[in-house]
Amino acid sequence: MRSAPSWVRTKMIVRPLRAAMAAVTGALSFGFTTRTWCDMVVTLPWALSTSWLTGLFR
Repeated sequence: MRSAPSWVRTKMIVRPLRAAMAAVTGALSFGFTTRTWCDMVVTLPWALSTSWLTGLFR
């Protein structure tokens, strides 16, 4: 038995990445404005850290 299997780490990385990708594609299809860009720059790190934390404690 290996400690901390790689699939757990991969899952923890992939889940926030998927959320980020969904946010980016959503923003792109919606059309970029300066305000959306600023919102994303502010929201993305927060969203990533939250999803990473929820993935950690799940």
